Amino acid sequence: MLYFQDAHEITPVTRADGERGSISRLSTVINQQQTLYPNSSVIFGGDLAGGTLFGGLYRGEPFVEAFNQIGVDVASFGQHDFDFGAAQTLKLMNDSNFPWVSSNLVNVDETPFTRNETYIQELNGQRIGYIGLTGGMSNTSAFSEVIEKDDLVSAKAAVEKLQSQNVDTIVAITQISLKANIEILNEIPEIDIALREENSSAAESDITVLDDGRLIVSPEGDYGSVVRVDITFNSNGEKTFNYEVIQVDENVVSDPALKELEDSYVQDMEAKLDIKISSSTNEIQHRPKGYLIADSFRDWAKADLGWVNGGGARGSNIPAGDITLRNLYAIQPFANRVMLIEVTGEQLMLGLEQAGNSSDSYSGGYAFPSGFTYKYDPNASEGNKIIDLKLADGASINPNQTYSLAITNYVVNGGNNVTAFRDAKVLISSDEGTQDVNALIDYVTKKETIIPETELREHYIGKDI
Repeated sequence: MLYFQDAHEITPVTRADGERGSISRLSTVINQQQTLYPNSSVIFGGDLAGGTLFGGLYRGEPFVEAFNQIGVDVASFGQHDFDFGAAQTLKLMNDSNFPWVSSNLVNVDETPFTRNETYIQELNGQRIGYIGLTGGMSNTSAFSEVIEKDDLVSAKAAVEKLQSQNVDTIVAITQISLKANIEILNEIPEIDIALREENSSAAESDITVLDDGRLIVSPEGDYGSVVRVDITFNSNGEKTFNYEVIQVDENVVSDPALKELEDSYVQDMEAKLDIKISSSTNEIQHRPKGYLIADSFRDWAKADLGWVNGGGARGSNIPAGDITLRNLYAIQPFANRVMLIEVTGEQLMLGLEQAGNSSDSYSGGYAFPSGFTYKYDPNASEGNKIIDLKLADGASINPNQTYSLAITNYVVNGGNNVTAFRDAKVLISSDEGTQDVNALIDYVTKKETIIPETELREHYIGKDI
């Protein structure tokens, strides 16, 4: 089994320990391994969209195109495969020449999200059964469209289904924690191998060997390695497992055909992203970047108030000088939709507290505001953590008065555990709303020159610097 996962950039990613990834180098590694080991299965573990500039612009489609050429045999989902909504995930599935398997994701009507709750592959006379488990769906745009069912319950049901079909080996492809994988393998001894996500984007490959010899395999992030798992069957049907980690780095020669594909996307992206649309008088750092995005939402929706979660303001600081589409796609890569809802001052206060509780920094759910100011006190009692909640003109926000709020569907749908707005009156739905980056592009283009906000609109008491 040739296993890799976490594909966000089609070109190499540069880290402190060298380059990792590149779709053309991955193709070379896969081809070399298949030459050495003809009875191999190529398995992708998920996360081919979202989270980066390239992911935000192309939404995973180049990787499906590449995987079709490389010859992926089976794939499962990471939560980032849903960053652009379930409809885009379905498009990626439909464009794939390989099956996607999921055992714990269902639609809101409880029907399976994919037709492959399990998948069986015939390989050198052996029947290999696959199950797929995905976590973290509350952190995606498809939060309200796709339900994440209990991992262990789903795994047990999927394994029972495979056992009834006389498989020889069962493989779990997972995007859940190491702890959860260990629990599942301990509870379900019929699972032979778990192929899981990376520990972090910069982590080296990590192999956990259980006492009985079964493996939990985690390749590097940024598809920086391929882990080959060898399964050997002896004469009495017993299996042994071995593995080797193959680096996808600068020492690998690129596959010419995939290098051509890689280069074509680089050229296309460069052409699209390097056109100047505005300029900034100073560097736009994280906080002012959040304010700028919130302002763009409020401007687009003609709303009283605007809000963007800190984790939705991505990418590096924007340097002083020209602002290009590259800058804006980098800070808004998830393709969330801007909605307009009606909230009371009481709902707003509750939502701000829930957002603050979800993070201990200026990222996560923590809200950057437009049209209002507030302070968040993490040490106050529940229900009393938001103080000095005021409109931008200094007037206090009335708990009983209603205000229009421009905000993403991600937050409205409960992202980062913000549940205050689920029953709010919808004035502009996510279907009617615009993509977040489009609102930002329109706003920045109209402004022509951006003067980054320096006065704080919110205070995280005890952590302001």
